Amino acid sequence: MSVISRRRIPTDTYQKFYNLLSVQLTDPLSRSGPTKWIFSSYPEEDILEGAITYPIIIIEPADMLSEPHTQTKDKAMLNVGIEVHSNKMIQADQILTQLISILDNFREDLKDQGLDKIQLENTSTDFHLQGGSRVHVRMVNYNMQHIFISGKSTIRTQKTLTSSAVIA
Repeated sequence: MSVISRRRIPTDTYQKFYNLLSVQLTDPLSRSGPTKWIFSSYPEEDILEGAITYPIIIIEPADMLSEPHTQTKDKAMLNVGIEVHSNKMIQADQILTQLISILDNFREDLKDQGLDKIQLENTSTDFHLQGGSRVHVRMVNYNMQHIFISGKSTIRTQKTLTSSAVIA
């Protein structure tokens, strides 16, 4: 498991979420191989052409909620939004529930990779029309801290106090 680079926070955070969900989340259509159902943006053209079918998941790239790393700052606040799009509301709910459970269960793994204090901020529901059909959308937002694990170093040297309280 690689640690998130402070220079690539949005990309690396997306990749951590993608890797976790693509392995742990059950695709109701049992798609395998090169067929994708998890994206970083809505694949409108592919859906219109019928190359991709619902359900799909959109993991938005991480937004930084605070200023970037400085000499004295060792963390950044992040927000990640995830959307589940489905033709069936119950299916969207089931996928969202599974997604939340996975992120709850893998908090420690994500923490080891530099994402700490992952908190579910909110969920919401919406819909849109796609070719005359209603597509249900379930959304969830997570807030977290990115702890800069690499790139910050301290020099530690051992010193021994002698009996006269002089550093040797």
